[in-house]
Amino acid sequence: MKNSDMDPVILSALHEDIGDGDHSTLACISPDNRGKARMIAKADGIICGIPVGKRVFELVDPTLVVTTYKTDGDAVAKGDLILTVEGPSGSILTAERTALNFMQRMSGIATQTHAMTDMLKGVNQDELNALAAARPRPTCVSSRNMLLKPAVARTTVSDFTT
Repeated sequence: MKNSDMDPVILSALHEDIGDGDHSTLACISPDNRGKARMIAKADGIICGIPVGKRVFELVDPTLVVTTYKTDGDAVAKGDLILTVEGPSGSILTAERTALNFMQRMSGIATQTHAMTDMLKGVNQDELNALAAARPRPTCVSSRNMLLKPAVARTTVSDFTT
């Protein structure tokens, strides 16, 4: 995915999160203050969304230096270092929540997908193909969606932190 494909979504998320400015950071953190943040896995899983998270930091402040220690699709264990960000502390604080939101959601989906594929190992491929080709009946779609909502909600639980 190119940056130009991601940027409108990221900019929209940043606008939703910080609006006309991160007032807490602006009030409490000196513009001259520099810092370093570490993103560490809070649980075992599959990491995903690193390029999106990195782009969030770039869009907030191009002077931020992001160093990655994992790549999308890597298995992570609780405590693993995923990335670090160095630069103006205010910029790090302004960007971190949006970067985490993207990466948590994408990593949650990747982790759940990995778990499902593990469950399907050893299942007859012809049976899987038949199931994949099955189409839901229109009357079943709303009940299927209702049943899936709790499963989707569980994938958004915070698994990573700075």
